Amino acid sequence: EPPSEIPLQYRTPEKSRPLPANPHPSQERKGLVSTPPLKTAGVCLPEDRRFDLDGLAKKAGPIAYHDVKWLETDLGWRSLGTQRGAPAERRRKLCEREMSRWEPVAFESKFGARVQAGPDAKRIADKVAAIFAFLEGLLAEVP
Repeated sequence: EPPSEIPLQYRTPEKSRPLPANPHPSQERKGLVSTPPLKTAGVCLPEDRRFDLDGLAKKAGPIAYHDVKWLETDLGWRSLGTQRGAPAERRRKLCEREMSRWEPVAFESKFGARVQAGPDAKRIADKVAAIFAFLEGLLAEVP
């Protein structure tokens, strides 16, 4: 094969030499399997919450307190899957999205009849109001 006209510092590995078919034993993935997502003390990511609230909307029958996967209010920004140092616009969007989901009037209009049919109507209403107040506090932190 004639020498390449590409200078040495600009050659990619594919152009300079073929990669070995079998990796070095130290680079093999011995027995590694993908692990399921970590579950800790009821903490969940926003995607999980969205699925659960939508799943709750699809679920028939009355809604009890334990049927709702509540937003953790003791984790601060981590409860929304971000942190205080994240860009302000990202934090604002995440917070506003969750506020639209947990706004007491909207929650009542979406689930009200089924919550009233369940045993924990007052407790659920109080928890939704507390989550919304928590989200308002987070939003107030965003410049």
